Amino acid sequence: MSGSGDMNSDTSSPGRGRGRGRGFQKRVQQTNPPSPGTGGSGATNLADKKGLRRPLPETEAQLLAGDSLKPHVTASPAPEEDKIQTKPSSQFSAIVSNSTLSVNAPEFVPRNWVAEQEYIYPDVDVIDQVRETIFALTLRPGSFDDLMKSITETINSWVTDESTIIEIINIIFEQAVTEPNFRYTGARLCGHFSEHLRLKGETGNFRQHMMKRCHQEHLKREELVKDSNQVSRLHGFAMFMGELFLHMKIKVGNSWQRINILGTGLKDVAVTLLSHPTDSNLKCVGQLLKFAGAVLEDEERVMVNKPSGKSMDDIFQLIKKCTVEDSVSKHIKQMMLGVIELRASDWGRAESSPVVKSDAHNAFTFNQDDPFTQPEPVFYDSRGQQITRVQAGFQEEYPEVYSQSDVDEYVKWADPEQYDGYDEYGYDFDQGGMDDEMAAAYDQFVTENESFSIGHWNPT
Repeated sequence: MSGSGDMNSDTSSPGRGRGRGRGFQKRVQQTNPPSPGTGGSGATNLADKKGLRRPLPETEAQLLAGDSLKPHVTASPAPEEDKIQTKPSSQFSAIVSNSTLSVNAPEFVPRNWVAEQEYIYPDVDVIDQVRETIFALTLRPGSFDDLMKSITETINSWVTDESTIIEIINIIFEQAVTEPNFRYTGARLCGHFSEHLRLKGETGNFRQHMMKRCHQEHLKREELVKDSNQVSRLHGFAMFMGELFLHMKIKVGNSWQRINILGTGLKDVAVTLLSHPTDSNLKCVGQLLKFAGAVLEDEERVMVNKPSGKSMDDIFQLIKKCTVEDSVSKHIKQMMLGVIELRASDWGRAESSPVVKSDAHNAFTFNQDDPFTQPEPVFYDSRGQQITRVQAGFQEEYPEVYSQSDVDEYVKWADPEQYDGYDEYGYDFDQGGMDDEMAAAYDQFVTENESFSIGHWNPT
């Protein structure tokens, strides 16, 4: 009956008949054997739960001895197919015996690896790049600093023979002699190359080859000055050599010095031109001395050993003779006299120029109340004498900005009492610039639009 009682007690268990039958209870009893004191019911009590098991005898002995524990792994024996072969096969032994690999090799190279081929750059045409650079500098001299780095690196990287350097020098020389806009920039270019180009051949570097090219042209000066078709080339050579004298220097110790031989050759060319006193030759000498005369004379003063050629005094003696020649035009004579005066004032570097007061200082009085008058600048020559605007080289492009009629018109508009409301064309600005006919048409337009608006919006 107790079994029936158990049966009845189970009827109140939730989930009865839902797969938790005798089989489940049997498995529970097998999984959880009855503990002592439980009455054989098979239920486990948390309070009566056993503690951890004692360590194995071997582990306990190691703990007592103070030795470090090694992981104790108990594993079932591996199947035959999982066992590592401890004896190499014959095929593996053959591969090892025939291998060329070494543990001491510096690098490992795969079997199918192909070495990368070094890229071979195409030959750079340095001459074409030099021509392009010169053309760009002729058109845009302000781009000098931007172009120098690339062209210098190209020449240093690709030019390995003197013949190419000589060809580059000939290109620069011809462009500077024949193109006035390139002479100053060409001299700067030569100064830059003489300092930064690294190639030095058996017969010299860039600067030395440029000096040789100038010497070749210097020897032909008498031939060129006598040929009317070639004399302009001598003029260009003289101006370019003057720029070279200013911009191409040589380093001596820790300081940069000008090349004296260029100054000597420059004075020789000036004497050759003065020996044939034509207007074009004298004009070239005048322009040359204006920008290089001060430096030429300074270098001559500091030289210990005076050159055997002509001095600046000799050159100016020839200039004075040219000013009395009948074949020389009046304009060129005035130009030569101006160069003489420029030298007399130490090439315009005098510390102070005498101020000569004259009635011209008071000829113009500035009226601060007159908005149409501006003070005229005063011009002086190299000796401090007052000169006119035209003598200073400024043309009278705007001799009179405002006429008297402009001033009268401005005063009439500015004074309300003199303003009658009409301009010179008869427009009445007080009426919005409309004449009588326009005003009548406008009134008619406004009237028509008002009647339309009233008729459209009137609700009656």
